Amino acid sequence: MENVKRYICGQCNEMMEFKYDDYYLEHRGEIEKVTTVPQHVCHNCEYIAVANEDIEKMRRIIDHNLFIESLLGGREVER
Repeated sequence: MENVKRYICGQCNEMMEFKYDDYYLEHRGEIEKVTTVPQHVCHNCEYIAVANEDIEKMRRIIDHNLFIESLLGGREVER
């Protein structure tokens, strides 16, 4: 098992569980679903924490996917 840091919820001070799950990210005015995102989840108050570097990585992946879609005749991409 990998060594995972444990985090305490900033909302209710309970221990948070680490897991990989789907995450819905607002990006460029749309809600995008990203799968298998590492996150800490509080089961007491349902707070979800995702690292800032993971959010930036997801945004880059979404932008790349939108660019590929535009090349293949998909939806319009702002540049």
